[in-house]
Amino acid sequence: MPNRQRYIIMLLLLSVLSIAPAQQPATQPLNTDGNTTLIYLEKAQRLSFDQQRVPDGQLLTGDVRFRHGDALMYCDSAYFFQTTNSFQAFSNIRIVQGDTIFLYGDQLYYDGNSLLATLKHNVRMENSTTTLTTDTLYYDRMRNVAYYLTPGTIADELNSLKSQQAEYHPDTKQAIFKDSVHLTNPNFVMDADTLHYNTVSHVADIVGPTTIVYHGQTTIYSTLGWYNTRTEHSALYNKSLIEHQTQQTLTGDTILYDKPRQFAQVYGHMLLTDTTNHTTLCGNYGYYNQLTGNGMATDSAMAIDWTDSDSLFMHADTLYISRYKALPPPLPDSILAQQPDSMIVENTDTLATNEPDSVNYNTLTAFWNVRLYRRDLQAIADSMFYDSRDSIMHLYREPILWSDNSQITGLNADIYMQNGTVHHAHITGNAIVVQQLDTLHYNQMQGKELYAYVRDKELYRVDVNGNTETVFYPEDDGQLIGVNKTLSSFIKIFFKDKKVERAVLTPMSEGTMYPLDQIDSEELYLSQFFWAKRERPQNQQDIFSATQRTPKKIKQVVSAVSKDQDDDKDDNKNKRNKGGKDGKDNKNLKNLKR
Repeated sequence: MPNRQRYIIMLLLLSVLSIAPAQQPATQPLNTDGNTTLIYLEKAQRLSFDQQRVPDGQLLTGDVRFRHGDALMYCDSAYFFQTTNSFQAFSNIRIVQGDTIFLYGDQLYYDGNSLLATLKHNVRMENSTTTLTTDTLYYDRMRNVAYYLTPGTIADELNSLKSQQAEYHPDTKQAIFKDSVHLTNPNFVMDADTLHYNTVSHVADIVGPTTIVYHGQTTIYSTLGWYNTRTEHSALYNKSLIEHQTQQTLTGDTILYDKPRQFAQVYGHMLLTDTTNHTTLCGNYGYYNQLTGNGMATDSAMAIDWTDSDSLFMHADTLYISRYKALPPPLPDSILAQQPDSMIVENTDTLATNEPDSVNYNTLTAFWNVRLYRRDLQAIADSMFYDSRDSIMHLYREPILWSDNSQITGLNADIYMQNGTVHHAHITGNAIVVQQLDTLHYNQMQGKELYAYVRDKELYRVDVNGNTETVFYPEDDGQLIGVNKTLSSFIKIFFKDKKVERAVLTPMSEGTMYPLDQIDSEELYLSQFFWAKRERPQNQQDIFSATQRTPKKIKQVVSAVSKDQDDDKDDNKNKRNKGGKDGKDNKNLKNLKR
């Protein structure tokens, strides 16, 4: 009898007698590629054949178990195709590979040549602390990778990640998610188009548009970087954005963000914007602490105040911004003393509840080489401090302020802001205001202190107090007719159309009017006079230019006007001086240049 016939008779007898377990005879590996091994049937309660139902296949039922390599595969029933080294399994599918990988499902097709398992319906894969669930799962045992193309979830002890597609590598614990990725964490949710995630380190690699939301606190937008979902530390690249509920946003080329501390360091193109206070802080390096409200910027640092439609731009070597909550003052003791002790105790919570909301305010501090520009105001100083509670900008160490054709300077200056615009400035110590008429003639007022008032962004009044000295050039039909020098304890100067309209002096004032051809050029300038044209910021980009301070000993008109410009203005001076003699005028010019 041929061997094949004897083998079939033996299988039929085993089926009839319901002998279990059924063991497929041991054979040698197939010779298809030198690596493929046969699938072994280790156990089944019943084995039968049905050529019409399952051509060239064996029908196995009852506690079926296969072995292929180091994997055991269980099911309630199966179609086993020995010639193709494959099988289909049904109901209570379980695959055990080693002691680390467990797969479950309702249906399984397994190809022993390609080592590819396809599980369907109620599929679950368990690997250590990671669980994968989906409707259809493909597990490539040759590459040790599982993937799905239908909606699925991969969860570990910390996070749950859903997506339309994903692949999971059990050996590296790395998962790659694509299409509508949604990560759920007890503290936040993350949505992305593509996301890489490690189930051991719990680090999510951001490789596409991604949004991380801490409900009611912070939202992060990024296209590249990584986020440690356990420690909540992250590195965000490509001008990522962090947006806080308190109306602050932070962006930059690289952001190192510590969420528990709410602290971020920024490298390259830092931009910290506060929409509540209408301010922006910029720099190539900086940090921001959301808990304290403190921020710092350096390396091309700039602060922008856009409260007014005409924004104010400020540059310094280093800028600091701080935000505070000022609690309302406690009730006076005199009020509390009028209440019975019992009432005070009983109403403690009520008093706290009915207190007005805390007041938020911010400060800005600038260190070294401060330069400020706005169309109606420019300034330079050594350092600066601003407090939003009183809206005063304090400039230190010989600041210089410009507005139109006027220049104001002293030892220190306080600029009082109102609704985002300058209301007035207070200058102390060697204070002087200079108004340029042309390249040689300047109205001047100096004293111990001065107040400069602004209306509609134009200087309209200056009050000078203490040992006041002035130099004025009266005009007639646009012609200078002389120079008026006065001494007084104080003086008020009123301007109109950028020119001196009138002056109010004390009754004890002393003054002299000189024809321009009868006064030495040295007498045309007060002791504190200088004109700092080259130091003045010309536009918002110019605030980054290095300030070349004019040395005090040569702070004269020629510090801002070159000799070539002086020569060009000789004729202009002669024309404007009524009754002047050419010889004397030329002599004065020579003395001035000298």
